[in-house]
Amino acid sequence: MRCYLLVIALAGCAVDAQVDVGAQDDSATCTRVDGKDLGERLTVHVRAIDTVRDVTFTAWQSKQDGAGYVGFTLDVAASYVVKADFNVFYDAGTAWQNPFGDHGSLAIPIDYVDICEAFAEDEPVTF
Repeated sequence: MRCYLLVIALAGCAVDAQVDVGAQDDSATCTRVDGKDLGERLTVHVRAIDTVRDVTFTAWQSKQDGAGYVGFTLDVAASYVVKADFNVFYDAGTAWQNPFGDHGSLAIPIDYVDICEAFAEDEPVTF
């Protein structure tokens, strides 16, 4: 019986330990585009390690059988995260399109785009 009490006491100590989840690396800060900004020709400022670069959304691809957008084009290469309902896509480049297409129930419109890093023309595109 004492053996079980010891295990419970140790487990309780482990649960009470505090973890600082608020401390995050500033270099991982992304710029979010959502709401009424989706579908607009929009320039956002994206932080890089040593500079700030401008990234412009030059075109948006509309969903063919409903409201919203399922793709976009950028003027410079960038890494980004695209959220569409429960789907989260991580990618990099100058264009993105929902891998499920531009129509149908699986082609869910974009909820938001996080631009995380913009690349200079001579930099390799990575994510």
